[in-house]
Amino acid sequence: MPPSTLDTETLFLLQGILHVLVPLTVWSVLAGRHDTKTVALWCLSGLLNGAGFLLISRRGTVADWLSYPVATLFVYATYLLRAGVLLTELQRPPRWWLLLALAVLAAAGFEGCRALGRDEQEFYGAAVRVVAALWLAALGFALARRERNRSALLLGGVYTLAVVISLTRVAVVVKHWGLGLQPTISDYALVNASALLVALYANVGYVGLVLERYRARERDQIVGLHLAQERRQTAEQHAQALEVLRAERRDTLNEAVPAMMHSIDAQGRLLAVSDTWLSKLGYTRAEVINQPSIDFLTPLSREHARRDVLPDFFRLGRCDNVSYQMVCKHGGVLDVLLSAVLVRDDQGQPMRSLAVIEDVTEKLAREAELAREHALRAQVERHAEELHALVEERTEMLHVLAHEVRQPLHNASAALLSAQQDLQGLAQVPATERLHSAQIVIGEVLSGLDNTLAVAALLAGPGRVATQDADIDTLLAITIGDIPAAVRARVRVERMTSTRTAAMDTSLVRLALRNLLDNALSYSPPEAPVRLRVSDSDQPLALVLEVIDEGPGIETSLRDRLFQRGQRGAQGVGQPGSGLGLYIVRRVAELHGGHIEALSPAEGGTRMRLWLPQGVDE
Repeated sequence: MPPSTLDTETLFLLQGILHVLVPLTVWSVLAGRHDTKTVALWCLSGLLNGAGFLLISRRGTVADWLSYPVATLFVYATYLLRAGVLLTELQRPPRWWLLLALAVLAAAGFEGCRALGRDEQEFYGAAVRVVAALWLAALGFALARRERNRSALLLGGVYTLAVVISLTRVAVVVKHWGLGLQPTISDYALVNASALLVALYANVGYVGLVLERYRARERDQIVGLHLAQERRQTAEQHAQALEVLRAERRDTLNEAVPAMMHSIDAQGRLLAVSDTWLSKLGYTRAEVINQPSIDFLTPLSREHARRDVLPDFFRLGRCDNVSYQMVCKHGGVLDVLLSAVLVRDDQGQPMRSLAVIEDVTEKLAREAELAREHALRAQVERHAEELHALVEERTEMLHVLAHEVRQPLHNASAALLSAQQDLQGLAQVPATERLHSAQIVIGEVLSGLDNTLAVAALLAGPGRVATQDADIDTLLAITIGDIPAAVRARVRVERMTSTRTAAMDTSLVRLALRNLLDNALSYSPPEAPVRLRVSDSDQPLALVLEVIDEGPGIETSLRDRLFQRGQRGAQGVGQPGSGLGLYIVRRVAELHGGHIEALSPAEGGTRMRLWLPQGVDE
């Protein structure tokens, strides 16, 4: 449909159809994977929302009480149904009758505002959406905190976006209200598109929440099945061992059994061992038969067997998964889990026992390695937190230093300026000149202090700085005011653009411009002008600040490292400074996403061009 024929009824009709299709899709995905009632209520909320938009689209063709009051009730019921579903997911059973009553009251309030006027009704509707979206966002974030669920976090973020959109709508309504304007088709299109976007991503978040829970249940079931299988396998091994004992009724084991097994008599001597037992420990059968079984345990395991395991074993007639360490022939140690059963005679006296042994050496080694990795990770995180605290402490100390040192110097400079003015009235030329020299020295100290603190506190960090719209003329006036009065008149401002404001960090750009002007004034002939040119660029969109001097230009040997920290050329010998000025200019440009260029015009001198991009997301 061409844009010229698109009207509000069509917008609401399309909105309603899309809102009906989305919950149907959600139901097809989640049916059978989650509580049916909860999923049905969530989908019902979407269907009510779509039905509300469809009724609104039929204004003029259906009864007034149906096209607007009932539609409004449906839309408000959507928010409260979803709040009830999220409360259910949080295991806080909602009072559905109370939620329904709130929806009816909200719809009645909306209809009541109709008598006040359209703008008041629009304002009321946007305010209700703000409150409802705030509640849903809080419930979504509560789910995210409790379950560490990314989809729940998406829900909270989506409804936070809905709050922002509704607040924007409130502002638009208030603006129209004050100007006596009526909403346009563009307003309705923007509102409907925003509502559809929120509804779509809210459904995506809820589907993700349910599917993540479903996958978690599947994992738990798989783990449970695996554990049950392991227990069943262990029980089958025990049953197999007992069956062998009962069937053969002799003091030997099947040497081909692919497991570590042994049998001992009532005195604790080995009667038989499996081939796997011998292979694991490295002995021959002749070396172990009739030897005490505890002789093949480490001293600690031997003491544990005598003190704890054997008394319970003879009392209960069995033991399961007892942790021992067995000694190999070559001196190595195996970590094992031993399960055994006791065979008694007709008088109940112990005759023999049969044990099945599982080698868990590699498993324990992996668990120990994992524990070490976790401990190392915790240590690294702890060190990172300590480092962060040290960085914050350093930043705080730098701020204190900046205040405690810079303020007295500013006060001294102001006092010297006042004294200089008084002495000029008394024609005290030598004293006036000395005071002027003192002012210059203080200005250089302040400039050096600002540069040093900027490098230490802000410019050494990565990333981008936060920018705000700043008045360009104010920036230029403040920056030129930072320059000593004796040379201030040499700075000529050339405005090549009518742009009044630009996005920047004013304090950093002021520092960068001051450094460029100080360099240009210092390296130019004493009476030569320095031009500060302001222009803009469309490709790329940027504010361009240029400082042009008539000095000797840049030394060829210095050009490649001009903007590095601490770099000074032969022309800088005898000049004040520490080589930080142009390095700070470069970092200021980078923190704004821009860059600095050093050009050598054909007519001589130097042109420093600072690019500050505009309209770039931070």
